[in-house]
Amino acid sequence: MQTGAGMNSTALGVVAGVVVFAVAGLHGLLVLTVAIVSYWIVRSSCIWLLVQQKKRAKQRKPSALKALVLRPRFTIILVLLLTRARRAGQPA
Repeated sequence: MQTGAGMNSTALGVVAGVVVFAVAGLHGLLVLTVAIVSYWIVRSSCIWLLVQQKKRAKQRKPSALKALVLRPRFTIILVLLLTRARRAGQPA
């Protein structure tokens, strides 16, 4: 006997299956089974793709910043701009 606010998912699934079988017969039960299995496959695929996407995003973040800072031209231009800005702010 279940003590709580409601049924668990297994009991609810069994009741839904019995109701569908009573109303629509074997064909309805087959349609319900196919729908549940399809939903499970799509949901599992989406979860797997989300995990893969997060892994790729973690790998990309540090490399983009390193590529920008480690470029020699970028570093030289940045140093020149900062030194000129410092000189422009000081009185001659």
